[in-house]
Amino acid sequence: MAKHGVSFEEAASALVDPFALEAPDLLEPNRTIVIGRSGRGR
Repeated sequence: MAKHGVSFEEAASALVDPFALEAPDLLEPNRTIVIGRSGRGR
């Protein structure tokens, strides 16, 4: 996350985005990919 300039706290806030998208990770079956907007709007 540091290489993207995002703190852990900000990244974690995207997990509670009500409009976040979730999809299974096709390369790692035990993982889920979540794409959401952080509390800072990024």
